Amino acid sequence: MPNQDDNTSKRNDAVSADQSGEALTVTERDILRLVAYGLTNKEIASQLCLAEKTVKNHLIVIFEKVGVRNRTEAALWARDNGLTSEANE
Repeated sequence: MPNQDDNTSKRNDAVSADQSGEALTVTERDILRLVAYGLTNKEIASQLCLAEKTVKNHLIVIFEKVGVRNRTEAALWARDNGLTSEANE
């Protein structure tokens, strides 16, 4: 049985980020930001200390949450929604 602290940390990990109202986790935001900067899944996995398959799984969820079909659309979404420094310029 998970303790209450585990549930609290999971809720705190969620960050509201997309138009549909569904939240992206901090890890999903990090992955999406790195996709927007042009990194490969392997490079993202290395930077975030994750398995490459884990990055792929996160991307499937991210694409669903933000309503995109591919990496290019995801990168544009990230830029348009302030996840990259280019959005602030």
